[in-house]
Amino acid sequence: MKTGLTLEEAQTAILLNRVPLGTQMLPLERALGRTLAADVAAPLDQPPFDRSPLDGYALRSADLTGANREHPAVLEVVDTVYAGDEARIPVGPGQAVRLMTGAMLPPGCDCVVPQEDTDQGDPVSVFVSLKPFQNYVYQGEDYRKGALLLEKGTRLDAAALGVLASAGLTEVEVCRRPRVGLLTTGDEVVSPGTPLPAGKIYGSNQMLLAARLAELGFETETAHQGDNPAAVAEAMRELLETCDVLLTTGGVSVGDKDIFHQALPLMAAVYPGPVRTWTYHPAGGTLFRDARLSGGVQLPGGAAGGLSPGGGGHPGADSAAGMRRLSWNLFSIILTRRATPLWWM
Repeated sequence: MKTGLTLEEAQTAILLNRVPLGTQMLPLERALGRTLAADVAAPLDQPPFDRSPLDGYALRSADLTGANREHPAVLEVVDTVYAGDEARIPVGPGQAVRLMTGAMLPPGCDCVVPQEDTDQGDPVSVFVSLKPFQNYVYQGEDYRKGALLLEKGTRLDAAALGVLASAGLTEVEVCRRPRVGLLTTGDEVVSPGTPLPAGKIYGSNQMLLAARLAELGFETETAHQGDNPAAVAEAMRELLETCDVLLTTGGVSVGDKDIFHQALPLMAAVYPGPVRTWTYHPAGGTLFRDARLSGGVQLPGGAAGGLSPGGGGHPGADSAAGMRRLSWNLFSIILTRRATPLWWM
């Protein structure tokens, strides 16, 4: 037994040698909050053409030399281009093309004059001079084709999804989230909404932890069993058929009905090395145990797994459960099937 570990040290020991669950492709609409499984490179330049940053006129800077309000440059307007249109008519000497913000720049121009610096007529009088490529947004100015848009491991927030959409992407490869089984135990616990016999309490672990898992974005499958080792072992087997991580509550201390010590051998639990038990402070002596399952509960892709906070349905324990990283300070047993850390999103 190792004692005096910090929460972070216990987490590190528990997660040692864990491997990711794999990846999946998701449409961008469903990828919010997920984690990128691979780098994303730009499939095109952004913007994909030279464009105008403002409403105004595309023209040649050479035609504006010395222009001011007393002596404006007067130019023929040969076309109007709106955002989304293709610019087809080139700008020649003494000519201008009317533009809206975001519009493609026509061939031959090297600057854009704001409409506020003109009389907006036809022909148009321009009251300022400009330098070459002033108010000119180049193709690829935001990013070039092949540039790294987002790194592997990036948490996809609204801005990141916007970047991906701007590149024309419709789906993205993300880390698969664990499906979490939640098994509450204890003869002393009854379901809310049912009569409360003498000596019993209403269970809140399942509601609290299932809600916390939902907040974190995980799919959850739940079950409850009394203090019967064989029944608990069977419930664990059933949950691990469809779940990557199993979280259980209660039954891990030293009382007569702390039955996980009996249930785990019934599942042919094979521990990676000696059974590792840690106590850390100031949580008051919480135990951590790490195990993998094989033999009768060998699952596709690797060993099976779960987490077990104590609490036995006690409201105080339940309130503490589900807090920091799903109550790492209350988790007592961790069994994992190709498991990722639970907070991987």
